[in-house]
Amino acid sequence: MRDKLKIILIEDNKYDAELISKEIKKISKKTEIKITCNFAEFQIIFTDFSPDLVLSDYTMSGFTGIDVIKFVKKISKNTPVIIITGSINEETAAFCIKTGADDYILKDHIIHLGPSIKQSIKNKKINLAKIKIEEDLRKSEKNLQQTVGELEKTLEEIIVTIARIVEMKDPYVAGHQQRVSELAAEIASVLKIPDKQIYYIKLASLVHDVGKINIPSSILNKPGKLTDIEFELIKTHSQLGYEIMKKVHFPWPIAKIILQHHERVNGSGYPSGLKDNDILPESKICAVADVVEAMASYRPYRPAIGIVKALDEISSKAGILYDKEVADACVYLFNNKKYKLAEIRENT
Repeated sequence: MRDKLKIILIEDNKYDAELISKEIKKISKKTEIKITCNFAEFQIIFTDFSPDLVLSDYTMSGFTGIDVIKFVKKISKNTPVIIITGSINEETAAFCIKTGADDYILKDHIIHLGPSIKQSIKNKKINLAKIKIEEDLRKSEKNLQQTVGELEKTLEEIIVTIARIVEMKDPYVAGHQQRVSELAAEIASVLKIPDKQIYYIKLASLVHDVGKINIPSSILNKPGKLTDIEFELIKTHSQLGYEIMKKVHFPWPIAKIILQHHERVNGSGYPSGLKDNDILPESKICAVADVVEAMASYRPYRPAIGIVKALDEISSKAGILYDKEVADACVYLFNNKKYKLAEIRENT
């Protein structure tokens, strides 16, 4: 966080405004806060002040937090918005997130505001880094006359950098992606897939959950069971990942692999409900590796289930949820080749 944190607070209750200001100053004493309860005044302040972050009550006189979110994201989509409210139902909270809010905080849980602000500022830095990567790629494509090998090296470096950005957001996702990438490559090898194809399967799997960068950490790391609405938000990550990666012009279908890695051969997957032959073979491999690693590893919301049960899952549902050849290759890899999931490595 930079030396001075600039925040706009939209709040019409003087007591609440003082309480929120105190919470803000706990995380940064060098803070400049502009407080308003008028939407027209807020628009002027936003343009002149260029804040790092906007905090807004949901229900105000003549406007709502949705109006605030839409205005901010139209002018500066990377400026975080956190909704602070006395009460909010799940449907409204989910709509705020879908509209562009970074988080929402209940006033009777105001102690969560500090961590939320820190995470939102971190997310802003992540998004700016992502934009810079895309700009650098466009410049390299426009200005450099490279050989195919050099271009592939550049694109691989971009993939690795994006994976590191995801690690900044959520270390659990980062370690998961590392292991899924390596397992997917080994499954592809058992299937005798050509080396070039294995190469981009490995790269795609390394960032298959990149869309989770846009899911609030409070949902990703929730220790208890997700609500139906929270799970629906989680399910958007494959589409979000596709939207991020399709902007990068890879010579391989990396964006589509990411988009389809939760599709299932019987059509029960998401986001499109694709069936068997409509799903990319690379996505089928990533899907099996994803399920096995997720079940075998610890998650904030449950202990590790274990590799034996993970293999039972894909075996029992081979040909139903998972491609049978891929599932069989994965089981063969662990049982006959004695493959083991790699240790999670930091900064790789």
